[in-house]
Amino acid sequence: MNKVFGFTRFLVIFGVISSLILSAVIFIAGLIEAIQIVFELATSLGHAGILKEAAVSAIQLVDHILIAAAMYIIAAGLYELFIGKAELPPWLVIERLEDLKDRLLGVSAAVLVVSFVAEVATWDGERDLMSIGLPVAAVIIAVGVFTYLTHRSIGHKHEEK
Repeated sequence: MNKVFGFTRFLVIFGVISSLILSAVIFIAGLIEAIQIVFELATSLGHAGILKEAAVSAIQLVDHILIAAAMYIIAAGLYELFIGKAELPPWLVIERLEDLKDRLLGVSAAVLVVSFVAEVATWDGERDLMSIGLPVAAVIIAVGVFTYLTHRSIGHKHEEK
């Protein structure tokens, strides 16, 4: 049975490949979107409101880039956890499942913040921003509390050994 599990851990490569493909596609789409924003700015100089529209588009682009980065982190993390070591920057080395969860929760919180900023930037004065902002704040607080409690719990386990 040990050999079966030893070999089947390589099934995770499908998740790694899937995440890498999604990451690459989203990054490429982001590059195309960035080029479009620059082109619109260059061809519309002097038109009222174009700068605000470009700024909102740029904020939304950051959201896509963060999602692409999350997919890359998932791929790198799964590879590190199940397959083997990869040449990654020290901050991206994943040694435990908790490391991967921490990075994903951080990126997820950042995506929520960027999405809310995009809502604020396009606010028409009529929509209720509190109905969007309060749930975003609640999720970010929950992520912070979860992360804090998880690290505290892990810290206690390491102290007991």
